[in-house]
Amino acid sequence: IHRGGRGGRRGVRGGSSTQKLELRLIVPSHCCSGIIGKGGSLIKKMKEETKSYIQVYTLPLPLSEEYCVRIQNFEQSDLIRTAVRVFDSIADIKGRSPIIMYDPI
Repeated sequence: IHRGGRGGRRGVRGGSSTQKLELRLIVPSHCCSGIIGKGGSLIKKMKEETKSYIQVYTLPLPLSEEYCVRIQNFEQSDLIRTAVRVFDSIADIKGRSPIIMYDPI
């Protein structure tokens, strides 16, 4: 979990963190549709229900067919809950095609 990011605020307000927390997940390209949905409907619904910022990067990782998915939230429990929702949304799709794992240069 990365603390900070653009627009992150520091400090504590009413017992909850005011610093933005961030997770970055690597997902296979054929799974992105399970996160985004038709016309962005799934990602929009997930954002509203979890109150998290979710972004699927538009370009794959270098020399890979995998994409970065960025999740941000001020609450650690909500951040983790959102990551689990993302994993659940791609669970059925993930095994359909072979996965070429990202190997950083």
